[in-house]
Amino acid sequence: MNNFQMWLSEYSVRSDIFWLINVLAVSFILHKILKRTATGAIRKIISRLTAKTKSKLDDYIFDKLHVERISLIIYIFAFNFLSLKLSFGAAVMQKLSSIILIWIIIRLLHGLLDGLTAYTENAPQFKGKPYRSYIQVFILIVYITGFIIAAGTISGKSPLTLLSGIGAMTAVLLLVFRETILSFVASLQISSYDLVRRGDWISVPKYDADGDVTEVALHTIKIQNWDKTISVLPTSDLMQSGFKNWRGMQETGGRRIKRSIFLDVSSVKFMDEELRRRVGKIDLLKSYFAEVESADISAQYGSDTEHPLNDRRLTNIGTFRMYVTRYLQSLDSLRKDLTFLVRQLEPGATGIPLEIYVFTATTLWSEYEKIQADIFDHLFAAVHEFDLRIFQYPVGGFLAKN
Repeated sequence: MNNFQMWLSEYSVRSDIFWLINVLAVSFILHKILKRTATGAIRKIISRLTAKTKSKLDDYIFDKLHVERISLIIYIFAFNFLSLKLSFGAAVMQKLSSIILIWIIIRLLHGLLDGLTAYTENAPQFKGKPYRSYIQVFILIVYITGFIIAAGTISGKSPLTLLSGIGAMTAVLLLVFRETILSFVASLQISSYDLVRRGDWISVPKYDADGDVTEVALHTIKIQNWDKTISVLPTSDLMQSGFKNWRGMQETGGRRIKRSIFLDVSSVKFMDEELRRRVGKIDLLKSYFAEVESADISAQYGSDTEHPLNDRRLTNIGTFRMYVTRYLQSLDSLRKDLTFLVRQLEPGATGIPLEIYVFTATTLWSEYEKIQADIFDHLFAAVHEFDLRIFQYPVGGFLAKN
């Protein structure tokens, strides 16, 4: 043993290599043992404690914290020990131990913030809020701070001295982090005004995006379009390009139908006795005719006036508008508590627009389209019962026939 010690002490480099190899080997073995045993026991203890609490926050934090990283502390002791034993590089060993400590702290803080992110994304009270964006900023700050402290440790200078030097690099940093800054400001606006949440249906014409928001991050917003494609939009550009959020429609529980039937102007006329008798058989109009005739005797048909303009006769378009109103009111698939209009718009080159402006009792796309189609199928067929014609440009077979 004495000979071995003399052999080591004969050359300091030989002694340094011996201690370096052996200490690192022992540290590696202890690190693996500690990672599998001690940290496993710690995880079991902490998991039992978090299971007893009512809050889910500690569960998410513990899941992301990765306590096995604490096992790296073995290397801190190893490098500190080597700094006392080595003839050369003792200062380097001390700096390495400090850097490992800084790294452990950074990774633990990162795990803590990741757990907080997972909690905000899954807790009902935070649903749809883009808290991930703000937490990402804090993670970035943690890494920047750790980098500055590590750089100060390596250079031997105070971190405050390094921070003062960063002032000269502000312009460069602004250029490098320009998108991050713009995205952060846009994210603040989105969150403050509650403009976009995860799960919202939004339309962004500039990017041809139309679908559900699946992720709201600091730099990007991810949208799953209705054709199952994915659109990724810059958060900052979303505020500049403009978008439509359908959340109000979904929360109201009704989706708007706003569509017109274009009636041929030449088919509009006063109702004669034969037309009155025919449409008078329609159940939805019986009470309407009774009200009109009881209010104004001149509206009754069979009058012997010399000219129809001398009477207050009903028109076929006005009666059809009343029929459309009562038909829509009879449908359970439409909301009666929201805007409910059947109105005549300004005539134009395509005839007289009779607009239907109502809301369905569902927001499901497939149900909405079915309800809308059923309504207009019926009205297109019913319009002829009032001696009215749908306007369309004469084409094809119509021209050949005439």
